[in-house]
Amino acid sequence: MSGRVAIYAAPGTTADDGAGSLLREKAESWLGRSVTGSAVAAAAPKGWTRGAVDDITVDARRYGFHGTLKAPFRLAPGRSLGELEAAVARFAASRPSVSLPEPALARIGHFFALVPGAPALPLNGLAADVVMAFVEFRAPPNAAELARRNPSAMSARQRDLFE
Repeated sequence: MSGRVAIYAAPGTTADDGAGSLLREKAESWLGRSVTGSAVAAAAPKGWTRGAVDDITVDARRYGFHGTLKAPFRLAPGRSLGELEAAVARFAASRPSVSLPEPALARIGHFFALVPGAPALPLNGLAADVVMAFVEFRAPPNAAELARRNPSAMSARQRDLFE
């Protein structure tokens, strides 16, 4: 596989997550794209036109409504997508769901995102566990990836984690 993979979480993908389902369905209707791959009827919030929503969701529509647990990476040599999918399924089956505090809108770099509105230690723990549990699947960064991340601007800890 020559592309990149990532590990994301999305609310409302299980039958017992009614509030998460409502949030996901509303976000997907604004984005016109579903993380599940199912068809979505694009809609606009009251007082908005579909064109105005499209104008401000260009990047978000590309990625869909999700939370990143492990940022995109290339698979390590000798690893397959099937192996990663099986490992993710085993990991997910071994973990309880994580409840989140009420979300808040925050600016992250050049975009806005919903983030936990209060400390979310269980979520932070899950994200850290995901990063470490799947490190063996990640290929080391190539020269282009290193250059794009500008390692000279990173702290020593950031460089260690990136490399």
